[in-house]
Amino acid sequence: MDADPDLVLLHALQLGDQYASTAFLSRFRSSVYRYSQSILNDRDEAEDATQDVFELILSGKTSVRDVEHVRPWLLRVTRNRCLMMLRTRKDSRAAESADGLWEEKTPYDSAVETDIGTAIRLAVGRLKSEYREVIVLREYEDFTYEEIARTIRMPVSTVKFRLFKAREALAKLLAHLERER
Repeated sequence: MDADPDLVLLHALQLGDQYASTAFLSRFRSSVYRYSQSILNDRDEAEDATQDVFELILSGKTSVRDVEHVRPWLLRVTRNRCLMMLRTRKDSRAAESADGLWEEKTPYDSAVETDIGTAIRLAVGRLKSEYREVIVLREYEDFTYEEIARTIRMPVSTVKFRLFKAREALAKLLAHLERER
């Protein structure tokens, strides 16, 4: 059985291989950023989180001893960093709507063009973080239910429930955005 190339890359990186560091960063940077953005819902903070995650890994401050699959492990490290950032965030931009499924519309949202791609990104960005997180992992990162469950350390049934609620909320949000046109 061949070794997982991502795992080989991670272990080479931990041994200080400069090529492995560059390759690891280029391979996973966009996934870490997208996932950070989905949790934090802020581009600047997502950029900071992405940088923090790679600094943690490159400096060897995070254990790779029991890693079997790199992507779920990496996104779990990312998730932990983002959750820590949310806990220390001083402002409360996460005002929820009456039914608690999405965040209130900002003036920026109103100014953005409403083509379908933008509408979907807008709608995903307005979901509550626990719903946004599973949608991004499933639809943008193409994770299986099991990989999502391992990443966020929740049972598969919880992942499926959150995906159901997220898709339901997205349908409502997209219908609402369409009526606003």
